[in-house]
Amino acid sequence: MIAFILINSVVLNPYIDVQQLKAIEFVQLLVDGKFDTAYEMLDTTMKVMLSRDKLATMWTHLINQVGGYKRIIRTRSEHIQGYEIVYVTCAFDKMMLDVKVVLNQESKISGLWFLPSTQPRYEIPSYVDTTRFVEIIDTIGVARWRLPAVLTIPKNGTNLPAVILVHGSGPHDWDETIGPNKPFKDLAWGLATRGIAVLRYSKRTWCYPNEVRNKLKDFTVKDEVIDDVIAAIDFVARQNRIDRHRIFVLGHSFGGMLAPRIATQDTTVRGIILMAANSRDLLTLMIEQARYIAELDGKLDTNEMREIEALQRKVDKIKRLQLKPDEIVLGASKAYWQDLLDYKPVEVAKQLDIPILILQGGRDYQVTMEDFRLWQTLGDKLNVEFKLYPGLNHLFMYGEGKSTPDEYFKPAHVAGQVIEDIANWIHRID
Repeated sequence: MIAFILINSVVLNPYIDVQQLKAIEFVQLLVDGKFDTAYEMLDTTMKVMLSRDKLATMWTHLINQVGGYKRIIRTRSEHIQGYEIVYVTCAFDKMMLDVKVVLNQESKISGLWFLPSTQPRYEIPSYVDTTRFVEIIDTIGVARWRLPAVLTIPKNGTNLPAVILVHGSGPHDWDETIGPNKPFKDLAWGLATRGIAVLRYSKRTWCYPNEVRNKLKDFTVKDEVIDDVIAAIDFVARQNRIDRHRIFVLGHSFGGMLAPRIATQDTTVRGIILMAANSRDLLTLMIEQARYIAELDGKLDTNEMREIEALQRKVDKIKRLQLKPDEIVLGASKAYWQDLLDYKPVEVAKQLDIPILILQGGRDYQVTMEDFRLWQTLGDKLNVEFKLYPGLNHLFMYGEGKSTPDEYFKPAHVAGQVIEDIANWIHRID
């Protein structure tokens, strides 16, 4: 649920809204070198990740790479689950960039990226053979929550096994697009090349941000994820060439954490695959991630420590469920947090007899080896198998050294070995 862009010489859109003006103001402060003022526009979590000095250094490094700032070309924005995402396309001496700013409901900045204004074209991974499958566009979901979906299905064969992909936290399209990377597209095309049908779909929070925002106080994990996965399972089970007795759920990150819960609610599920699935609660991971990012360039400074303490106070308030029914803290309501905190994924997985495959990247800083070790307490169960990939990050893409948020915006693909391991595991199951 948590979502983590000049006015000089520019003709603004006459319909520009207040949030876009906020984003433009922030960019202008960076351009003018007023980093102290820009820093005060950040929310608590961002202040942990970006000190005043880090903000200044980041902008200086950017200018060194792309040349001097020239002007704004255009602005655009979108609403995603209670957040306003504003893109300010800026011209620099060497290239154009989209400065992407995420603003929360209090008009504080909760996310900041600098992206090429034209994203790199998706390159087909070497392990994919596009002649072996076709894609069928359809919709899944219930009532007013219909969601666009794509079924990637091998051209040949009957009684095919099928996989349903379940996203990580926050709004996502059907490719789980992060920067130039599309991990769900990699998985779907890679597995379909190996004789496995795959369904992927866009999340409810991606397709209906305004509707979700209007019902946040009653919005739970069931609404965000579970109901739509159950609908996806039903959709796949009704396809002619798919073996309804070999339908698997593959969850990434938050989706992986929820996979055991999904399996308890639909006995159609033949097995579950957990990729970088957190075994601990999201709130604990939130603190760890904030500290990790803040420490990437050295020790925490006083301001960073203060902001982490403020974040910790919010987390503690949530964990004690000291929220009013309509109070939104860290992007979600009491109903959502209670639904999530009541769920113990490892304990639920212990009760399952279906096959379980648990995959972990060794360079993952978002879901760490501590989470993987907790999953490994299932090791005495014959239905559970584990795979560890030391060189892979949270997206199961290769990298070197300490993993950082920046590497998610470098074009890459889910590692071929991961595709092979998942396909081989599925084909072994009757």
